[in-house]
Amino acid sequence: MNRGWLLHALARWLCSPQRCANVLEPAIADLQHDSNRLAGYRAFWISLVDSLAHDVCERDSRALFGQAAAAFLAMIAMSAAVEAAVMRSPLRAAVHAVPYLYWYALASSATLVWIVPLAIAPALLYGRRRAPHAAGVAGLCAAAAGVFLSLAASGWIAPAIERAGIVRQHEAFEAATNKRFQTVPLEVDLDRMSTAKSLPSLIKGALAPPAHRFPGYPNYVAPEDRYSHEAHWMDLKLRLLLLVASVLSGVVGLRARSLAWTVRERS
Repeated sequence: MNRGWLLHALARWLCSPQRCANVLEPAIADLQHDSNRLAGYRAFWISLVDSLAHDVCERDSRALFGQAAAAFLAMIAMSAAVEAAVMRSPLRAAVHAVPYLYWYALASSATLVWIVPLAIAPALLYGRRRAPHAAGVAGLCAAAAGVFLSLAASGWIAPAIERAGIVRQHEAFEAATNKRFQTVPLEVDLDRMSTAKSLPSLIKGALAPPAHRFPGYPNYVAPEDRYSHEAHWMDLKLRLLLLVASVLSGVVGLRARSLAWTVRERS
């Protein structure tokens, strides 16, 4: 088997045709005829990294980033507006039938949790259509940025919004009742609420045993804490599923881009 076929395929996928032809293909040709394989591979990888760094900064790549970001933000803004309108209209009762979607729309933001991962693919497709000559590395960077945004949205931003809402409601209730009623301490409420925890805190809570909050009964776990511990695992699985969905969304965007580019080349 040809020694450089995989390297050539990688170079064609990631780099612009100009750099692939002028920089990487000569390096691969030298590798095929060089008896010192280690030096040949080192020269290729150095050339590849240098080519990727230059291609990412090219005008076409910047155009792809800008167009994809604009499409991404437009979809998020549209979804947030629809979410806000639905949650303030009679249609809210219909959304109640979709538990996970309704809960996040009610507590923090269904847009941040669900739409951000799904918006990666159409944003990539739009960016590639508007900048068809951008190198493949630009699409890969855009997809990676979308995955990280999805992770941040579901792992940190949405939980922070819900946490702030719980604190605000707790303080408003105490102010309205002048603390005449005994309530569950805020710290306990926040500790039991898995959806209000950042991803590291959620992982820690899921791996820890159920909380024992009664010193005189070391083996007793309150039903609320038992349910909360199960909810931590359910929420952790959901967030991992959302991360997988964001990766798949990026792959769809990149794959569809590659197919469109192949059809364009053949035509």
